[in-house]
Amino acid sequence: APSGGEARRLRRPLPALVTSPFLRHSGVPAGPGAAANRREGSVGSGKITISEVAREAGVSIATVSRVMQGRPTVAADLAQRVHEVSRRLGYRPSPVARGLATGSTGLVGVLVPQLSNPYLHELIKAIAMGAGGDGYRMLLLESDDRIAEEPELAGSLYAHADSLILCSPRMPDDELTEVAEGRPHVVCVN
Repeated sequence: APSGGEARRLRRPLPALVTSPFLRHSGVPAGPGAAANRREGSVGSGKITISEVAREAGVSIATVSRVMQGRPTVAADLAQRVHEVSRRLGYRPSPVARGLATGSTGLVGVLVPQLSNPYLHELIKAIAMGAGGDGYRMLLLESDDRIAEEPELAGSLYAHADSLILCSPRMPDDELTEVAEGRPHVVCVN
């Protein structure tokens, strides 16, 4: 038993990482079925990666990517196999990874002064429907009429979205111009 200020160190086995090269020599299967084995016995994050789906389906990562994007350049039998494996493993494409690869987040940022404003409520619903129809999601932020914080909130929102819609911005014109400078997809609605 530890005494005084000594801390007892607990030894826990590290989770197996299927994508690691040392697994070929560790006795942990790294071929087909490895992702399912890792998922059942792993104490790691449990997230299935595109690499694991590719390995399990016996195709390349690029093929899995094309299938997940719905591209018609993949043979129907391969696409079906990839879909079956991804369903079985519970794979979900990462929007962050997709954004890094494509340079697009698929998000429209919307900044409003007050969510309780009935006009803005209807406008937000219309924006969400229009964005959704084009395959985008809406990221909504309320300034709560903090005029001094609007430029910073707008900049933060634009950093996470492909475009920015400012609904009834209250910031001074010079700050509004500064927010829009160098950002090609900024719209103001009054």
